[in-house]
Amino acid sequence: MAYFDLKKIYKDVFGTDPPTKYSIAVARPEERFSRLGQPYNQQDIYGREFFLPITLNGYLLPFATMEITCKKTIVHTTLPEQLGTVKEIVGRDDFQITIKGIAVNDNNIFPETEIAELEKLFDPEARLIIRSVISDIFLKGDHTVVLTDFKLLKPSSGAQNARPYEMTLESDDVYTLELS
Repeated sequence: MAYFDLKKIYKDVFGTDPPTKYSIAVARPEERFSRLGQPYNQQDIYGREFFLPITLNGYLLPFATMEITCKKTIVHTTLPEQLGTVKEIVGRDDFQITIKGIAVNDNNIFPETEIAELEKLFDPEARLIIRSVISDIFLKGDHTVVLTDFKLLKPSSGAQNARPYEMTLESDDVYTLELS
């Protein structure tokens, strides 16, 4: 069983000690699903519950977190004898999605099966559908992404049954072109 120093994690993330007293007037009922229908919590194959699950083509990514970035496409035009530029916003780039997680085997052996499942997602012919509370907010339509990079990282500890991984994806909107 894993042990975590929550006070240290809180301080590392927020830069201050956690509060010692809490004041909750009325406890709100727990929301099970987002407004867009994705679950806030899910259990892995070993029955462990975790927050904000991520699936790719229906495969539940083990212990994963997601980061999404995007930039606007802006054309800068310099005007003679003027300070600065005129900016024309012409669109946005694809969403860049970084997923970091840990492949874990509960039998205290190397997570070979779990890593093989992740490797299957890197198939060049695979059309990937991503689903999570976070991706549903940003991606519209059929939630299609392209897996551009996959890294199986070296472990930071001596645990033989856990291996960190990182993958980079790009949104892949489907367009219909019309000839006129």
